[in-house]
Amino acid sequence: MNSRQSTEPQEFGHSTQTDSTPVSNEISSHIYKHLFNTSSEAMVITDANAKIIDVNPAFCKITGYQRDEVIGRNPKILSSGIQDSHFYATMWNQIHSDQFWQGEIWNKRKDDKIFPVWQTINQVIIDNHVKYYISVFSDTWIRIISA
Repeated sequence: MNSRQSTEPQEFGHSTQTDSTPVSNEISSHIYKHLFNTSSEAMVITDANAKIIDVNPAFCKITGYQRDEVIGRNPKILSSGIQDSHFYATMWNQIHSDQFWQGEIWNKRKDDKIFPVWQTINQVIIDNHVKYYISVFSDTWIRIISA
């Protein structure tokens, strides 16, 4: 079984206790909330149908979209048009087979400026069903310019 899969029901954002130091759900939830809200990397959570259910403040800062503008929408709103359908088919095939994909992709901000990101997309499986996709990305232009 893949380490990202679980046969036991779990709620998103709750830890699995696999070490000898138990972490209460309350503490775990607090840590996840803090990470989500303070990360400098953009985070997007979608449902199984790829509808955005949450984004973090870094997403808003990087893309120029406000949270309420993207909730319920497909992340395709960030598509720059640079990658072709074959690229996306390959990416989604990997996500479905390996439960994740990682690589560079070119996105488009709300102001239509195109920018490169390093992105990871994870598939969250609960009870043998895809429940969520979680994407984390960082603007690689920032790294290039500041180097």
